[in-house]
Amino acid sequence: MIEIIPAILPKNYEDLKNKIALVRGIVPVVQIDICDGIFVPSKTWPFSTGGAEDYNFHRILNEEEGMPFWEDIDFEFDLMVVDAVKNFDLYTKLGAKNIIFHLEAVGDLKEFKNFLEGIDMYIREMMC
Repeated sequence: MIEIIPAILPKNYEDLKNKIALVRGIVPVVQIDICDGIFVPSKTWPFSTGGAEDYNFHRILNEEEGMPFWEDIDFEFDLMVVDAVKNFDLYTKLGAKNIIFHLEAVGDLKEFKNFLEGIDMYIREMMC
């Protein structure tokens, strides 16, 4: 069976919320494309509205609120950013079920392999 996952390139938090609301109850997962304007020329939320200083992004990271409709939908984040590995913990705080990395953005592939193996170890330790 094919799974349809709508991808959202949010201009700002309100745009993100509105687009998720549009597919809420229809699909179980949405993909949020996070673009920093460096790895790719365009910027999406939160980079389009101040990055870590964005009010809603900051509140989500501090666990003062969740992603819009987080109770009803799972999130997949496509990290089109240059610092995805360095800021992995920051992106996981958004509540991702899946995270997509672009190998072209990670630099040293051997370091990335070590990073992935380290994540696997961390997850195994957290589940035991």
